[in-house]
Formats: sequence, C-alpha cells, structure tokens
Amino acid sequence: MFPRMPTCLIVQPIHQDAVSHLRQQGVKVVSPDVPDQATLLRLAADVDAVITRNTGIPADAVADSARLRVIAVHGIGTDAVPVDLATERCVVVINTPDANLQSVAEHAWGLLLAVAKRVPSADRATRDGDFTFKFRSPSRELSGGTLGLLGFGKIAKRVAAMAPAFGVHVVAMSPNQPDEAFRACGVERVPDLRTLLARADFLSVHVPLSAATRALVGAAELALLRGDAIIVNTSRGAVIDEMALAAWLSANPDAGAGLDVFSSEPPPLDHPLLALSNAVLSPHTAASSDAALRRMGMEVAEGVLAVLDGRLPLNVVNPTVLGRLQRLATS
Repeated sequence: MFPRMPTCLIVQPIHQDAVSHLRQQGVKVVSPDVPDQATLLRLAADVDAVITRNTGIPADAVADSARLRVIAVHGIGTDAVPVDLATERCVVVINTPDANLQSVAEHAWGLLLAVAKRVPSADRATRDGDFTFKFRSPSRELSGGTLGLLGFGKIAKRVAAMAPAFGVHVVAMSPNQPDEAFRACGVERVPDLRTLLARADFLSVHVPLSAATRALVGAAELALLRGDAIIVNTSRGAVIDEMALAAWLSANPDAGAGLDVFSSEPPPLDHPLLALSNAVLSPHTAASSDAALRRMGMEVAEGVLAVLDGRLPLNVVNPTVLGRLQRLATS
C-alpha cells in the first residue's frame, strides 16, 4: 500500500476490471463524465497519474500539475500527449503497443470485407425488402488481388499474416524496417509510396501521425490508385487528406474506403465522407474488442501502479525520464 492515497485521473472509460484493480491497490480514481479541456485542467492539477485514450491530455494540464508522475496511454498512439513537456517535467509516459494488435488487425480486414462485399448497403436493402439489390450491386472478391500496407509495424504485420486466408498478395512500404522483417513475413517490399499505390488493389494505412505523415495521402497520391481501389485506415485520420479522399470517392464510384479514424473525432455531421455510400465508417472502435479493452486497461493500470510504487513500468515512451528519476531518488 502507498503511504498516501494517490489519485489517478481516467480521462475516458477503460475496462472496469482495470478500474477495480486500481482501487483495490489503494488508488483513488476520478473520471469526468465529459472530458472537456476545462474539466481536465481542473482535475489534473491535483493527481498523481493520468490514464487517457485518444483524447490525450492538454499540455496546460501537465504544466500545471505539481504531483503528476505518470501518463498512461490506453493504446498505441501518443500524438495527443505532450510527451516532450512530460519529459521536461520528469513525468513518465507509457502506452500499450501490443495489447490491441489482434483486434485492430481483424477490424482492418473487417472494413476491407465490408467495403468489398457492400455489406452496409446490402443490409439496408434487405431491411427495405429490396432483393433486386443483388442484380445491380455485385460485390468483389479479394482473392488474386494485391494488398498494399503503408507502414509495416506490429499491426501491419498481423494484417499481413491473415492475408493467405484470402488469397491476397501483400506488398508493403516502410523506411524503418529491415529487409529481414519483410522476408520473415513473406511480404514483398516496395521502395516508395508511389510504387505502393500503383501496385495496390487494396491499401491499408498503418503509420503513426507525425509531421512527416500528416496528409501523407492526398489528392496527388490518390490519383495513383486504381479507380476501383479500396482504402482502409485504422491508424490516424489525419494521415489521409479527408477532403481529397471524399472527392476521389465521389469521382470513382467503384472505389471504396473503410475508415475507423478521422482527423476530428467525431467528424462534423456535414463531413462529405458521411454522405458517401462507398465509404464504410466506424467510430474509432478497431481496438474495442472486450479482450483488447481488458488487456489495455490492465496494462495501463499495472504501469501506473509500477510508477507510483517506484518500480520500472513496461512500454515507456520517454525512457530518458527513468534515469533522471533514479538520480533524484538516490540524491
């Protein structure tokens, strides 16, 4: 048990098992009903730990907190967390890079299949009693096609591992992976984005959001795709220029997109992608299987407890902080 009851701010809901675990270990949990910035600034001023999902935590909240020791990201992406500022203030940032791999990979295939098989449109037609739908809206087979992976990290590798079941050839592009990583997965490496787009019947996006990847796929890149290509994005919405994507989908009715992420979440109700029948959309739920949610929740809870207890947590995003903390503890 801790000498003083520490407080953990949970910005967005996590698995109840993880919340119960924190409480059982002597941590006070606070969680706002609506995580607006003003509320987060007020609550974060007096907490020892923060657990957040895609909302992140405002930089001002980190700067104004005198007790904050750890920010735990429930998921992979840390683009919504001020990591540099946290590092300056000796706040440990951790994430859960492996807990949702299977769930996100399955969702990527689910979106691809939903678009290719026109599942949402077929569902609506069935409910309307329109069985002539099958005569005017044929679906597509994936077998024999080429899946292009933009990025080749852990999730992309899991997606590639599922491809043989569908008879799909996989090509991938990543400047950060060695040739051996591609060979080990039986995936053909392509040298650049232009080649990837020209080869792909289906494109699945798996890169983190950064200055280098923001709007990486824009109008010029979309023009390199086949007119009936299918794009899937389960990474970050801003990697694709959404206005350009909407225009491309409108101009290419045989093409399609399966999107789980958006540059603004939720997207505005007048967003052009919401009006397109060849776009299948989900509200950032790729990692939200019950199994993945529990794994991520328990991992962030254990990471928070480790830091609060002076132990080394797993999956530290800013490891330079650990050396500083150790020096402070021994000085």
